[in-house]
Amino acid sequence: MGFESVQLLKDVLPLETKILGLSLILLAGEEHEFTCETRGSRPRALTTWWLEGLKMTTGVSDVSREGGNVTFSTLLFTPKPEDNGKKLVCKSANPVLPKATIEDERILRVHCE
Repeated sequence: MGFESVQLLKDVLPLETKILGLSLILLAGEEHEFTCETRGSRPRALTTWWLEGLKMTTGVSDVSREGGNVTFSTLLFTPKPEDNGKKLVCKSANPVLPKATIEDERILRVHCE
């Protein structure tokens, strides 16, 4: 087996990505925490957050567990009334194979007080 074959056995695409515990209704102006769990990637998955096609970089932190097999990405986000109906997407990829992404998405339901 050549080096490329051995390397491919070590590099594994993420198997599952899901947004956890997203409230059904978000209050505008109130900070909310979103978590995206990715399983199966080796090396650990790189996770990005997107709102209606725009990459979100503020308020994002990542933690990996189980030797990098599980990655949790947390997004702190304060929705505005105009975010109602927008699509929030969590995308995960193996950094060695960045073009092969998997994702989970939710439509935000934002209410004003």
